[in-house]
Amino acid sequence: MLPTPGGRFWIPDFMVVDFTSLGPEWHIIELESPTARATTAKGLLSAQLRTAQQQIEDYRRHLGKHAGQLRDGGFPIVDGHCQAWIVVGRRNYPRNQQEEERLADFRKYNIEIASYDRLADEIRERVELNEASKRGLKKLMRQLKT
Repeated sequence: MLPTPGGRFWIPDFMVVDFTSLGPEWHIIELESPTARATTAKGLLSAQLRTAQQQIEDYRRHLGKHAGQLRDGGFPIVDGHCQAWIVVGRRNYPRNQQEEERLADFRKYNIEIASYDRLADEIRERVELNEASKRGLKKLMRQLKT
């Protein structure tokens, strides 16, 4: 929840923070329906996608405008410049080149568009990498003990 100066709260679907050597790096994640499409049948950006984009911009503006108050309240915010993801739809329909380009344009605004299938693939990949890292660390620890 993002506290507002009036005592109310805004609730993004998810906010994830990664602490780097430069400080906290925030990611806003907006979830849309897995049955929705990112683009319309005519190849235009869908209403759901535009709504999610506007929500992200509202959250960013709020974070930037109230960063000091949020920091004073214990919320580790540097500013309103944060990455964002919009997760919408599935991979069950092909996109033409124009649709792919329109969705790629969101990267100019630090917004990544992903399907639920892509999100699941990335989570699976990270879990597998984490497990491989654990196995490697255990092997290294055994070698150091001998």
